Amino acid sequence: MDKKMMGGVLAVLGTLTAGVVIDRPAMLSEVTEIAEQVAGNSLAIMYDSRRDIQRRIWDTEDRIKSTGETQALKERLRDLKVQLKDISRQIANAEKGKS
Repeated sequence: MDKKMMGGVLAVLGTLTAGVVIDRPAMLSEVTEIAEQVAGNSLAIMYDSRRDIQRRIWDTEDRIKSTGETQALKERLRDLKVQLKDISRQIANAEKGKS
């Protein structure tokens, strides 16, 4: 798990326990379990984002085929491909950190 994700987990845990008096410290296994759940949810969100970006790429390519290539469509397609590459890299890093 990378440092940003661990920081996010700690922030979530801090928010959840704010104002609550805990009579015993959390066990390492409990904290690890919660961190894995948060990481799994983040990964699922990234998968959804990647799927959405890929659909938008296909839609843009279809529009280019039907209406012709305009500068705006060309730029949109290029931006979407950059977003797809970025989210794919983030997913790869998250999967690597998960194992």
